Order: sequence, then C-alpha cells, then structure tokens
Amino acid sequence: MILAFIWACTSDLEFSSEAELMAHSKSEKVGKSIKEICGYSSKIDVNQIPMDGVCGRQYLEMRLYTSPEMDSSEVLYLPGVSALSKEEASIIQKLDGKWLNLPNLKAIDADIALRLFSFKGPSISLNQVSGMDEGTAKVISSKYQHGTTLSLNGLRSVDTGVAEELKTWKGQTLYLNGITSMDSDVADELNEWKGQTLYLNGLTSLDLDLAFRLKDWNGQMLFLNGLTSLDDVAQYLSDWSGQTLYLNGLTSMRSGVAEELKTWKGQTLYLNGITSMNSGVAYPLSNWSGQTLYLNGLTSIDSGVAGDLNDWSGQTLYLNGLTSIQVASAERLKGKSNQTLFLDGLQSINAGVAIAFKDCQYDVIYMRGLEEMDATLRNELDAASCKIVTSL
Repeated sequence: MILAFIWACTSDLEFSSEAELMAHSKSEKVGKSIKEICGYSSKIDVNQIPMDGVCGRQYLEMRLYTSPEMDSSEVLYLPGVSALSKEEASIIQKLDGKWLNLPNLKAIDADIALRLFSFKGPSISLNQVSGMDEGTAKVISSKYQHGTTLSLNGLRSVDTGVAEELKTWKGQTLYLNGITSMDSDVADELNEWKGQTLYLNGLTSLDLDLAFRLKDWNGQMLFLNGLTSLDDVAQYLSDWSGQTLYLNGLTSMRSGVAEELKTWKGQTLYLNGITSMNSGVAYPLSNWSGQTLYLNGLTSIDSGVAGDLNDWSGQTLYLNGLTSIQVASAERLKGKSNQTLFLDGLQSINAGVAIAFKDCQYDVIYMRGLEEMDATLRNELDAASCKIVTSL
C-alpha cells in the first residue's frame, strides 16, 4: 500500500506529527486534492472509502502547500511512493502544483512516464530512478516539453540512445548528478541539448576527450562540483562559452591551472572548496575578467594573497571562510568603488583591523558574523570610507 502525502519543504514549517501536518493542510491547501479528482463529496465519511485502489483512502492524505523557500511555489512531495501503477500515475498527474517530487520511486517505464509526465507543473524530480531505457527517455522528452526542470540524479549512467532523446527536451535545467563517468559519444549528444543549466556533480574526473567535448555545450551554467583536479583539462574548460561555472570540489589548485582559468570569459566562478592559496594562484586569478568570485573555503590569507585579490577588477568577492584576519592582510584589501566584499565569517576583529579598513574603497563590506563589538570598534567602522555592514 502506498502512503503518500505532501508537505512544505521548508524549515519554517515543521510538524511534530502526521495529524498536525494534516490539520495544516486543510487550511493551506491550494490545489486539487484526490477527493476532488475522484469525485468524492466533501461531506463523505472517510471511513467509508476503501483503503486501497487508485482512489483509496491513503490518497486522501495528499495535499499541496505553498513554500516560502521556493518563492511560494506549490510543492507536491510524495516520499512514500516507491512504485507506481499506470492508474496511480494517472491520478498523480492530475494534481495541481509546480514541483512534483517522488524521492523514493525506484523505476519508471514508458507507460508510466506517458502518464506521469503529463503533470502540468514545471518541475519533476525522480532522484531514485537508477536506470532508463531509450523508449522511456523519448516519452519524457516529448511529453514534458512544457517543463523547465528535470531532476534525474538517480541515473548512474546514460547510454547514447538515452542521451539522444534527452537532448530533445526543451526545458532549462537538467540534473544528472548520479552519473560518475561519461562516454564521449554521450557527451556529444548532451552538447546538443538547448537548455541553460546542467548538473554533472557526480563526475569526479575529466579526461582530455570528455573535457574537449563538454566545452562545446552552449548552456550558461555548468555544475562540476565533483571534480577534485583540473590538471591537464583546465585549458578546455576555459574555452567553455557559458557564464557560471561551479568547481567547488577543488581543494587546491596549481598555478598552471589558475593561469588557464584566468582566460575563461564567463562571469561567475565558484571555487569554495579551496582551503588555502598562495600568490602563484591568487595572482593569475586576479587577472580573470569575470564579475563574481567565490573563495569561501579559504580560512586564512596572507598579505601577499590579499594584495593579489585586491588587484582583481571584478565586482563581488566572497571570502566568508575567514574567521579572522591579520592587520597586514586587511591593509591590502582596499577594493574599488564598484566592488563588494563579503567577510561574513569574521567572528571578531581588533582595533588594528578596523583602522586598516578605514580608508576602504569598496561600495560595501559585509561583516555580519561579528559576535561582539565595543564602542571603539563601532566608531572606527562607522568612520570608514566605505559602508561596512554588521549584524550588531
């Protein structure tokens, strides 16, 4: 028997029991319920309805919610569904909602896909489906042309036939984080997909052939957070024409890799996994022409690295991993009038650091992690040439 219900996927809405959740659903329901779809009277005694079957009692527990963390999207979350019949898929696809999430569904075939992907919402997640044949992929791609987001993180591999079908899907965001390796023929097919955002966080390495092919994908946002090294392939990733590149799996970087990355023409680069950096890496990155650089993994920077980063001409620099900063480093971080610096990880600063930031040129420096600040520090920060924002 399938026990399925929908809940608000947000920390702001927590329920201690199913009864409490259901009480909330009655006041917050925004879409069609199973009772409405099955034609039951609102006054019917639930105990008179059979437990099993496509219009059974267990389905009456399904509800839709608005979720503040998803911009008030309607979230349809069914964690109890591990298998679906055609009749059950037909019931689910009739529900109103914007995101259909079946986190424990194990398998899907073309017949189920034909019904399930008639769901009218823009997002579907099937992250436990571990395999898919070409016929099922063809149905998904053709039936869900109105969708914008498709999450298939359970797939461990994709053959050329499946990739050939998925590339015809007209959505914008495709999650394939379960794939740990990829043939060049599959990469060639995915390169022809016209979407904007591709998640490939399961790839832990790229060979030259695969990197050479991925650089030709014409989307705008590429997630490669599983990569632990770019040695030998950085030159190809630097030729990718997209705008946002996620490389948060890198914990270190050679200067040669940084020299290649500085030539990338994109706008936003995520390197949050890097925990330490010397000038051999910082100096090349300071010559990168992008606008937003994430280095939240750095826990300390010396004055040399601070000076190199200060020479960068982009707009927004994230250094939220720093919990403290030396005066010599603070003195080098002056910034420019069009720039923003995030130092939200700082827990405390001394008077020397506050004075060092006094003649800053940034538009804004964020230090919202400071836990305490006396009047002297407050006065020093208030007197700074740039705006310094704290939570105190």
